[in-house]
Amino acid sequence: SRLRKGSEILDAWTRKEALAKAEGSGFALTPIKEIPSEEGEVLYLSKTYVVKTLPSRFFKAHVSLAYEKIGAEELLVNRIEERIEIPSLS
Repeated sequence: SRLRKGSEILDAWTRKEALAKAEGSGFALTPIKEIPSEEGEVLYLSKTYVVKTLPSRFFKAHVSLAYEKIGAEELLVNRIEERIEIPSLS
């Protein structure tokens, strides 16, 4: 699918950047076009990563995080969201 809005492009970029950093090579060894921009579970260089974009309406920046999927990853995401104090959506 094509990205239509500026915010969607920025979210995709932060996901690519987070994934490249989680893998360890950054953009130095992997061309940006080869790094997936999806959110959720992503297979990248034979490893499964979890990529999540935090709601941009709570920040003055676009924020994504990525980490290799090992064990209880949802616990990690919940702890990160609590630490940055994202207001409840309900």
